[in-house]
Amino acid sequence: DDIEGSRPRGATHKHARANNPVDPLVPNYKLPSYELPPDATPKFIRDTLDVSDIDGTRSKPLYRFPTRENWEVRDIEGAKAGWKPRHKRVQKQ
Repeated sequence: DDIEGSRPRGATHKHARANNPVDPLVPNYKLPSYELPPDATPKFIRDTLDVSDIDGTRSKPLYRFPTRENWEVRDIEGAKAGWKPRHKRVQKQ
C-alpha cells in the first residue's frame, strides 16, 4: 500500500452505475459536445500574384488586326439561295 496504484481498487468500479441510474425505456445520456470557434477570416493585405502594374508582363495580342467574320458569304457572287447568273435574269424580265 505504500505505492499508489499497486493494488486494484476493487469495489469502486462495480458501484459506479449505482450513483447514476439509467432508465432503459427513457435513457438520458450525456453525450460529448463541441462548439465551433468563430471563423478567423484572414485580413487581405495584397494579391501577390497580380503583376499587372509591372510593364512587359502582359502578352501581345495574338492577331494584330481584328479577325473578320469568315462565315459571311455576302461578298461571294452566287452563294445565295435562288441566285441566277446575270444573263438568265435578263431573259426572264
